[in-house]
Amino acid sequence: MTGGAGSLSPQDQGRFRELVRQRAGIEIPDARLGDLEKGVHAAMQATGASSPGALYELLAEKGPRGKQAFEAMIPAVTINETHFFRNRPQMQALENEILPELIKARAESRRLRIWSAACSSGEEPYSIAILLHRLLRGQSGWDILIHGTDIDHTALAKAAGGVYGNWSFREVPADVKEEYFKRADEHRYVLAPEIRRMVTFTRMNLVDDLYPTAESRTDRMDLVICRNVLIYFREETIRRIVDRFHESLVDAGWLVVGHAEPSQEIFHRYQVKNFPGTITYRKVEKAHPAPAAKAPAALQLPERKPLPERKPLPERKPLPERTAAPEKRLSLQRKDAPAARKRAERPLRPLASKRASEPAPVLVRRATAPANDEVAQLIMSGRLDDAAKLLEQAIKTSPKDPAPRYELAKLHASRLRWDQAEKCIDASIETGQLAPEAHYLRGLILQELGRHDEAAEAMRRSAFLDPSFVLAHFASVALFTRLGQPARAQKALETTISLLEGRPPEEVVPHGDGITVARLLDLATLQRQLVA
Repeated sequence: MTGGAGSLSPQDQGRFRELVRQRAGIEIPDARLGDLEKGVHAAMQATGASSPGALYELLAEKGPRGKQAFEAMIPAVTINETHFFRNRPQMQALENEILPELIKARAESRRLRIWSAACSSGEEPYSIAILLHRLLRGQSGWDILIHGTDIDHTALAKAAGGVYGNWSFREVPADVKEEYFKRADEHRYVLAPEIRRMVTFTRMNLVDDLYPTAESRTDRMDLVICRNVLIYFREETIRRIVDRFHESLVDAGWLVVGHAEPSQEIFHRYQVKNFPGTITYRKVEKAHPAPAAKAPAALQLPERKPLPERKPLPERKPLPERTAAPEKRLSLQRKDAPAARKRAERPLRPLASKRASEPAPVLVRRATAPANDEVAQLIMSGRLDDAAKLLEQAIKTSPKDPAPRYELAKLHASRLRWDQAEKCIDASIETGQLAPEAHYLRGLILQELGRHDEAAEAMRRSAFLDPSFVLAHFASVALFTRLGQPARAQKALETTISLLEGRPPEEVVPHGDGITVARLLDLATLQRQLVA
């Protein structure tokens, strides 16, 4: 294929169309066949494939080469039309109604979690960051996570850079442009560092990737924004994505989609909320079940024994527990943050040669038993109080067994009861069992409590007990970065990538809420911009 666009046969057009639909959910109409052919041509140049047929065979591979080929093709077939403060009625609803209500509701915890799905080159999440910066002006101590995701790695690279041309500002008020952007040259503007630091970006495929999970920072969201992308998907794909967004939201959380998105029947699980010029959706708060007539029977946990590798979580089911991922969240009032983020283009330096000769580490090690099936069923059905009672009874029955205390700590953490979670995990560790996942969970809890030095020490203990426990190394990257220890952050990042490279991409990482090796490796690679 040397002629670029227009060179695909009807047969090749059909099968590449179907491949894009299956992999990314994107429908390619006849009017966009030229974009499809440009994508095929770009992928052939990037991979050296000699023909469309050779490229198609390469794309069918599940390994790194197939992934690389698809990533080279996808920028041409995605729609990256966006700009700051796009769709004024929706932005006004966010500025005047939704965000103020969330700020009021979270006044005690001072935490907000926002996900901009299919964020393209970043104008949307940065617009939200600017709105929050203005709404919270003068209020210190807020912990804000604004997470932008997209399938197009080139768009995310632009987003992380924070440099935009004139076309991105066609709906930006003059005072906003003056306060938050600095002219780089005649045609480009640089976003203010304090706004860039409020947003983190990750590559994510809404069709294929498993979410919500804590590791991918897509769980317990107060607000999900996904505008002008669902229209490119088939109805069954749309339903699946909208259901997953529902699972990503906390009770009473908000979903904002584009005006041209599908009929409201797709959003039947949501409550419709009308604002001037726009429609939004809200997750209905769950009714609390009536207390059981009988107290649950005493729980007898099985004796501790080696366990098989945890199976991936099924898709589209609410996750019963929260093991929070390391998050890049910065107070709006923080003064000591670096002036700008840098993307690290250089390759990571290799570890000592000794590691290369060692066998690849096994990612499975569990020193604590899982929750009893009855407990798991109660959690899945939302009966968290009953699950807690069973675990408390198990602690009384087997006071020297760390497992029920560990599981109860996870349950408290999933309910944001951090003090109770800390007491439980400390009691589990005090039994004397050397469990790396227990110290890892303790580190996550301490991080949520703002005790970052102690959290880093807990992660160090976890990695010491099992050097192959990759999540402890990954969590340490963000902690060391926050603590101003870039050398230690860099070392933790190198170790994370070293432990993941060479593993099967679809292998599920233990204690990662279903996250795969490939996805965690993607997240680790994107962490380079934090430790450069």
